[in-house]
Amino acid sequence: MEVREASMKTAIGKPWALVSYHSALEDNMVMNIVRGLLVNIVLAWLLCWFLSKMNAPGFTTILFASLAAGLIAFLNGIYTMHIWFESFDLMNHLVDTVVSWGLVGLGWWWKR
Repeated sequence: MEVREASMKTAIGKPWALVSYHSALEDNMVMNIVRGLLVNIVLAWLLCWFLSKMNAPGFTTILFASLAAGLIAFLNGIYTMHIWFESFDLMNHLVDTVVSWGLVGLGWWWKR
């Protein structure tokens, strides 16, 4: 235990890398894209179902509820992973979250 702590103290502040091992290279992005699309459709449907249960929500309520749902997903998934394994594209993910979930809220409002 003492050797491990000493090793950690000497490694603090130095560069490090994360290596991911995969048993086989998959060159089929179609299934990944289809799965991602299906998950996004289900999530958008769940949000619309949630919004439909509100009593006469206004434009700002719908927009903020949509953004809140997106931020919950962002903070629980992408940001939590960023805390442990820093990534260079955190702000890109945040913009994607705000724009996409904001559009879901606007789309639900315009449908009315």
